[in-house]
Amino acid sequence: MELRYHARFNRDLQRLRNPTLAQSIERIIAELKAASSLTEVRGVRRLRGEGRHYRIRIGEHRLGITQDGDTIILRRFLHRSQIYRNFP
Repeated sequence: MELRYHARFNRDLQRLRNPTLAQSIERIIAELKAASSLTEVRGVRRLRGEGRHYRIRIGEHRLGITQDGDTIILRRFLHRSQIYRNFP
């Protein structure tokens, strides 16, 4: 799968201060690159009412992603209280 990074995702990562979360994100990104479909990645859930938007739970944070064919766009990484207000 091809991965793209949205500008907001990059800004969300710059605000991140927890090194453990950063390692978890790196692991998830490696899994996404190695997978041939989203169903192979652990913890991926489709958002209700949104056909191409998904989230991955990482502790109390959520990684918001969008699938566009064979391309995965990493859009947001926010706390669980904020992700559903700001994504999609």
